[in-house]
Amino acid sequence: MTNKELRRLSRAELIDILFELQTQNENLTAENRELAAQLESRQLQITEAGSIAEAALRLNGVFEAAQAAADQYVRCTKDSLTIAERTLAAAKRQADTLVQEATAQAQKLLADADAHLESSWSQFLLDDSAQQTKNGE
Repeated sequence: MTNKELRRLSRAELIDILFELQTQNENLTAENRELAAQLESRQLQITEAGSIAEAALRLNGVFEAAQAAADQYVRCTKDSLTIAERTLAAAKRQADTLVQEATAQAQKLLADADAHLESSWSQFLLDDSAQQTKNGE
């Protein structure tokens, strides 16, 4: 903004601009402190490492730990998959058994219903025949 534009702004607008600039300044100061702390931390790490060989050995340990964790994850995943497959197979067997039992029970109910129907029908015919005989038909 030019001086001319700044002179035309109201006092409230100037205060808003000052507030925004102060907020930006505070944010940048905090970020500067954070970056300085990170830089100091990295400098300490470099100092601790001492040499490229020591740093490589440390990284190698990190990679070995990561590989061990990955191997363990793969083993656990395979074990979980095996357990899941066994559970699924058992559930399928149980479902098949339940379907067979339900089918057998349904067939028995149908047979019982047919027998009851046949008995009732026979009794109806006998009663109807006796009624017709009684009525002289």
